[in-house]
Amino acid sequence: ASKTLAKTSNKTGVYGALVDTLAGIPFTVAGDNQALAWEVAQGLSKRLGWYPVATARILAGMHKLDGFATQAVASSSQQVVGPTAGTIAAVTLPSKAAAAVNAAANATSAAALPSAEALLAAVGSAEDLGKAERGVLAGLRSQRRVVVCALPEGALGQTETWRDLYGSFIVWVDDDTVKNKLLTPTRQMLMDRAEIKLMLKLKVKGFARTKLTVKD
Repeated sequence: ASKTLAKTSNKTGVYGALVDTLAGIPFTVAGDNQALAWEVAQGLSKRLGWYPVATARILAGMHKLDGFATQAVASSSQQVVGPTAGTIAAVTLPSKAAAAVNAAANATSAAALPSAEALLAAVGSAEDLGKAERGVLAGLRSQRRVVVCALPEGALGQTETWRDLYGSFIVWVDDDTVKNKLLTPTRQMLMDRAEIKLMLKLKVKGFARTKLTVKD
């Protein structure tokens, strides 16, 4: 199945059967490297026809960070069109969060993520940031056909958060570019509870590594 998925972008054969079997199950992607996790989330959503959502972008919109300012919406229930034509993911959130999703989806750069420092400055503290992200995840818990990219050190480090992730397929994205990583609460939770650990190992020679981007 994996080999088939790697060779096709069409919902045919094994690929179509896999998408049908998933029945719209949401995914949650997280790891120490948020940029890497976001690339994985976008790639997975594009392959499945799900809608990519980054909690960092939603929180940035809610706190009106530059480039992520919220826009007024008439209803707290938003219908967002997925990356594949005809794919609809219904996202029902409190009005403020719904506006943030709408603003994030229409930001100048589709791949842009606010920095952790900017989010901390806007929210106030690491504890408040975790609480705010938990609220976003709680708002998304009943949604289908979404791939959510969570913060590296946000709500996933709190045991209570995982009740809101029930029914979501958890993907832990890790890489070997940093050695002797600290065992943070979030990292421990992902080690214990993620359904899949995706480990990126870079095997390069000389200075080739410096030419690699996160997307590469």
